[in-house]
Amino acid sequence: MTIQFNLEVNSNFTDQMYNSCIVKKIKKTIFTLNAGNYAPDITEMTYPLIKRFADKINANFFIIDKRKFPSFPPSYEKFQIYELTKKMKNDWNIYIDSEVLVHPDMFDPTNHLHKDTIMHHEIEMASIRWAYDEYFLRDGRNIGSCSWFTVSSDWCTDLWTPLDIPLEKATKNIHPIQDELNTSVTPDELIDNYTLSRNIARFGLKIKTFKDLLIELGNPGNFLWHPSTKITYEKIVATRITLANWGVSDYKGNKIPGWMSYNELVWLYLVARKMNSIVEVGSWKGRSSHALASGCRGKVYLVDDFSQDPQIHPNVEQELRANMSQFKNVEIVKMKSVEAASLFPDNSIDMVFIDAAHDRQSVYNDIQAWYPKCRKLLCGHDYERKSVKLGIQDTNFVPRQEGENIWVIDKTRPNVERY
Repeated sequence: MTIQFNLEVNSNFTDQMYNSCIVKKIKKTIFTLNAGNYAPDITEMTYPLIKRFADKINANFFIIDKRKFPSFPPSYEKFQIYELTKKMKNDWNIYIDSEVLVHPDMFDPTNHLHKDTIMHHEIEMASIRWAYDEYFLRDGRNIGSCSWFTVSSDWCTDLWTPLDIPLEKATKNIHPIQDELNTSVTPDELIDNYTLSRNIARFGLKIKTFKDLLIELGNPGNFLWHPSTKITYEKIVATRITLANWGVSDYKGNKIPGWMSYNELVWLYLVARKMNSIVEVGSWKGRSSHALASGCRGKVYLVDDFSQDPQIHPNVEQELRANMSQFKNVEIVKMKSVEAASLFPDNSIDMVFIDAAHDRQSVYNDIQAWYPKCRKLLCGHDYERKSVKLGIQDTNFVPRQEGENIWVIDKTRPNVERY
């Protein structure tokens, strides 16, 4: 018997067949917690990247901003996910803390995770923090949750089950480790990690870490960053540095010649966004000036006497003026650094950025002249140069290093002291 195949395609028929199919769209939601307007200086940096990630993987972005469990610590509010995911009918739930940075190259972990398995970024040994009950003992895997990045499916909603024991009993089972006690972490602040750890044991949930997934995929990329410090100010600084190191911002850089790396330009731009006035000492053709002027919402003064050898660097002043012509907030002050400082009253400028002469004496003189003039930050470039470090050392200030090669003296911190 001969069987003949008709290869002619009837387009009308195939369209009808397609339209009659039930195509289920996978629904994903990225949750974060912000009950109380948490650290807006941080979330203005983290939320755009989380939202960008949500758009990339076709997920909703939902901020839990209302208290449902007012008698519990704020971190416990993430357990609203238990009811929210049922109402939303999500297939996948991704929880990301508000202070986490998500790299633009971050991929969709749900493509690599079975629905019967949950995911944390990493896990810890449960018994170093939790007193075991029958669930931990029966489970025996000693899994301690790190809840700042968590992925789970509708098969594993049990992960987000609220406590079935009183808060007082739960907190008695929580014992912060010494490093946490050194930073004043209290047992109730770990209630979210405890509850998730207990639910993993209670319901026998399978778990995989994001770190292990990266090893499996052969890509140890830096896709997620979580600040390790507890102090909000330090988180802001660390977040800004991480964004600069990643080269991530809405600043697109410039083609002006100079010695600033793109990552350093990003740092300048991010800092300038929080300033109402800036003085840059030493602008050359304006590579760093462009980043400062792009970010600052107020006046930017560029101090330079244009004394470079005209045989080697001709027309520097003209090039700077041309490169800055688009900015209405820029004023060029053609004077020597110390002389120009006398024009500004003390504490009249938010930020001073020094990138002029780099010999030891000039660095010392610039810091002495400009430190009284700034309210917030006195900073500069080329921290790797020995002469720059010695010039700063002569002032007895103790700077911190940010970006790749930038030194910072922060007047907003009460512990800014000289040796």
